[in-house]
Amino acid sequence: MALLHDLCKVNFYVKGTKNQKTYDPEKVDAAENWQVKHDDKGNFIWETVLRYEIDDTMPLGHREKSVMLINCFMKLKTPEIFAIRWHMGFSEEKSQYKAVGDAMEKYPIVLALHEADLEASKLLEDVAGNKE
Repeated sequence: MALLHDLCKVNFYVKGTKNQKTYDPEKVDAAENWQVKHDDKGNFIWETVLRYEIDDTMPLGHREKSVMLINCFMKLKTPEIFAIRWHMGFSEEKSQYKAVGDAMEKYPIVLALHEADLEASKLLEDVAGNKE
């Protein structure tokens, strides 16, 4: 479950670009005069940076899609289906809170996977990679 709960993210993100302001003094100083702009934070230039964009070619929903994709290759047990479906816990829409709580009460593994996912994403990882 921990390995495959986000299988829906495979081929979901594509590389793209966006323009953003940079106030880095070295970059601003190295820029041509016509490139330098000014706002309430100081001098800046626009630079193109890489980013990931969503390209959802199979819009089945985040959690449901993972369950369906996994079931194409292996049979999930009922508690595993519930854990993957509800692994986002109470970050679901408020209207889903009762169902999340009921699933956690019925299958404690739901809460365990949710907590493991939170720990991995909030305590062990950051945008630059794994935390030490």
